[in-house]
Amino acid sequence: MGIAILSQSQSADLDRLSEFASRITMSNAARSFAEAVAAKINKSDKIAIVCGGGNNGGDGFASAYYLFCMGFDVSVFPLRTDSLGENPEFFFSLLQTESIPIRTDFIFDEFSLILDCLTGTGINGILRGIYADTAGKMNLSGKIIFSCDIPSGLSYESLTSNGTIVKADETFAVHSLKTECAVYPGKYYCGKINIINPYFPKSALKSIEYSAETYDSSDAQSDLKKLNDYSETVHKYNKPKIAIIGGFIPFEGAALLSAMGALKSGASFVTIFTESASRIAMAGKIPEIIVREFFFENIKSALSKFDSIIIGPGFGTEETKKELLSEIIKIIPAEKTIIIDADALKLIPEIRNELLNIKTLILTPHEGEASILLNKKTSEITLNRIDSAIEISEKYNAFTVLKGHDTICSSSDFSYVNTSGNNLLATAGSGDVLTGIIGTFCSTQKEILRRIALSVYVHGLCADLKKQNNSVTLNASEIPETIGAAINYLKA
Repeated sequence: MGIAILSQSQSADLDRLSEFASRITMSNAARSFAEAVAAKINKSDKIAIVCGGGNNGGDGFASAYYLFCMGFDVSVFPLRTDSLGENPEFFFSLLQTESIPIRTDFIFDEFSLILDCLTGTGINGILRGIYADTAGKMNLSGKIIFSCDIPSGLSYESLTSNGTIVKADETFAVHSLKTECAVYPGKYYCGKINIINPYFPKSALKSIEYSAETYDSSDAQSDLKKLNDYSETVHKYNKPKIAIIGGFIPFEGAALLSAMGALKSGASFVTIFTESASRIAMAGKIPEIIVREFFFENIKSALSKFDSIIIGPGFGTEETKKELLSEIIKIIPAEKTIIIDADALKLIPEIRNELLNIKTLILTPHEGEASILLNKKTSEITLNRIDSAIEISEKYNAFTVLKGHDTICSSSDFSYVNTSGNNLLATAGSGDVLTGIIGTFCSTQKEILRRIALSVYVHGLCADLKKQNNSVTLNASEIPETIGAAINYLKA
């Protein structure tokens, strides 16, 4: 099962609901943090623990106590020791009782490791004054940095205004991922992410309704079992049948890549509908794929035979194509799964009202296309990927696949953040293959959001398997040939 992703306000709510057990949860979090750190270092390593004045500093004080009890050489660098909260004050007093070194020089030359407990999720705005200076010193120290819960200073405001943010080598998230850590660009500051358990009260956990979580290999394995639950008597007429409208000159390859993605994902029939000249260019290139000339007069009856209809790969963006897209949308049977991708995404803002009654609509934009769908700057999308995906879903009554390093799969009220994939996927045509996989996996309209997430995970896993085999490049046409290996990997 994936890891819950909490916003700043949801994290604050969880802390508030756990207030009656706050000393226990702070102690639990600190001990889990200390044990996780201890497992990664040597007893000879000297540890500097930098603590702010809030609860994250309290976690640092308590972690220092536990690491000291484990036999580690620790020194604590508090930014303040006055007006501490009740729990931080309690754990700070333990340091004094045990004569654990408390320093104020903030010189880290003698240390192997810095534990960043400066600020947590409660930060508003950017780090200022001594907090910003201290974060900067940590970054310039050249030492390994482990952050508790979230790198200090990481916030939307810091990302948008070049505020100082601690660059951690590893982050030890308490209970859940925080939104800023879950996706780039914030994820860049986290390094490797680990989860530690503070054992929040069950009553508090039950009261928190989160709206995003990661989608990992265990999710994919579970969903794949449901997807491929074919009986021994399965035949080609009750497996997914996929139609693709696109591949117009000079983008025939885009439609062929989508078709191969669909075919290698388990579709039994894949047909491309395209213009006459493109049909001549594509016909027979892939024996299993049918290429038909697009005639609007008979397209309605033709599309009724398919489960999923993909529109967009190699579709074009001319004014005439917008009119064509509008007419196609009107005649597609309501019970079909419709996936709009690539060129066609740029045309739909002006025909939005025609999309609102579609039962199952899936949109697959990258950030540039998302900026068109929402009429926002691309930079706004980049800094708000989860919220942007949900906003697209709400605006177009659709499921959204916001492609990128951490692809977001969203409905109007929930999101999955994909955890597979790597930079090998940054190649022309990769998204076309993904669209084909989505078309096949989502053909039955059951648990659509989960099946979209599975599609994205399998697509990313193809690249992961290639990288494991030391590939340094990946052509889009190679991805379909790896889908079977990815599925078998998940089944193993």
